[in-house]
Amino acid sequence: MEKTKVKYRAILIVILGIMIFPSYGQVDSQALEKQWIAVKCRHAPGSEGITTIEGNILSFNNHSFESYFFWNDSLVEHAYMLKENMIKINDSLEFGEILNLTVDSLVILDKKATMITTYLPITNSDHKVSKRKLDTLLTNNFWTKPYSDGYMQIDFWNYSAFPPKIKYCNAFIDDEYELSQESGYWSTFNYNGNIFLSLSRFPWSFYETDFYQIHDIDSSEITMRIYSVNSNKSISLSAVSNLSDHKYKELKEFINSKDWRINSIQETYQYYGLENRWPDESIIPIIRQNKDLLLKKEFLEKDLIYRFSQDSTYSISNDNYLLSEGKWSLLKNGDYISLTNYHYGFSYLKILAYNNDQLIIRQLIALKESKKTHESVIYDFIINLY
Repeated sequence: MEKTKVKYRAILIVILGIMIFPSYGQVDSQALEKQWIAVKCRHAPGSEGITTIEGNILSFNNHSFESYFFWNDSLVEHAYMLKENMIKINDSLEFGEILNLTVDSLVILDKKATMITTYLPITNSDHKVSKRKLDTLLTNNFWTKPYSDGYMQIDFWNYSAFPPKIKYCNAFIDDEYELSQESGYWSTFNYNGNIFLSLSRFPWSFYETDFYQIHDIDSSEITMRIYSVNSNKSISLSAVSNLSDHKYKELKEFINSKDWRINSIQETYQYYGLENRWPDESIIPIIRQNKDLLLKKEFLEKDLIYRFSQDSTYSISNDNYLLSEGKWSLLKNGDYISLTNYHYGFSYLKILAYNNDQLIIRQLIALKESKKTHESVIYDFIINLY
């Protein structure tokens, strides 16, 4: 009986294979003709490099196809023909070799770029979503996104990287055990009435991107579907409640009302192996003046003053030492103070509590472990200011 089941299962697999790849090797163009989005790129065996076309959209229709790439908002159209499993633009120019084609995925080998790319089919959204409204919502709010067994928070900046369509964002994993901050990129794009969000894959994947198709938006929630080889489920971004205008102004005035001195410091966490965790030191979310970092003992002994001025400048220093200076702003939810350092990018202070005479913050600071090494350790400090 078991052998019979195995035999029938093998026959079924062969039949399904013939439906997509007929016995003479010719791909069925009807199975190909739909919209596909690239979700995973890898180099063919024996090749190397960092070229990627994740987010590229291919749309096959009636012996022609469009290729759209969101990074530079380019759209190219070609006529094509299928010769067995090869997509050809003309008799001499090959677009790519189809390695696998099912109703749920398409895998193409680009021999010229030596890239193997996996595509998933795009399902047109039933909801009409405004890209402009989506961009405004993202940049005007602080958002939470499911992560592991909890949530991460994301701050979408309306500040362009390169190319101009790509903008910066910051993500936080903030719980009682650790405060983690990361930098990344985001962008939105419209293809055939479908709105997509590209977002750096957090945590700790600065150079990888996930792609989401927006299904619906309102003032407090964005519903979207992730396109991934591992998961195609729907998830939501939820807006964090902002302070009222009055409360926001009141807190901002409180922060810049005085020079804040350190009353006490509590160490909660240490991060080691930074060269592996943050491969690009320009995105390490810490405050520091230069590569000659302080020892932990030296930092604790310095009588540092935190100064947040009305002209939006800040400094962390004493009479003889400058730890950091730049621009500051209060996020609209009142939970974080954003610091843009003149030399080393941006970081955040988490506001834990405040009253008439004290301000308690949580801050990541890089310090040297010993004089014998240049390796740094990021300390997660809770700092009581008065």
